Amino acid sequence: MTSNEFRQLLSQKPFKPFCVRLTSGEQVEVRRPYQAAFFEPTAVFGIGADSESGQGLRMRIVPVQDILSVEAA
Repeated sequence: MTSNEFRQLLSQKPFKPFCVRLTSGEQVEVRRPYQAAFFEPTAVFGIGADSESGQGLRMRIVPVQDILSVEAA
């Protein structure tokens, strides 16, 4: 996945949630555009959501080479 492809997913209007599958078998769901950012060579995800704001409660930093696929959630 390239930085442009990732940024396009985050900037879709209307935003469409997606799921990132990692080579470890883990899945990271991105339900809102501010839950993820791409800083090559890594992607940053907000994990766990605050019930009031919806913002991530912790951060997960993933090397781009560990992203296996991205699918609609």
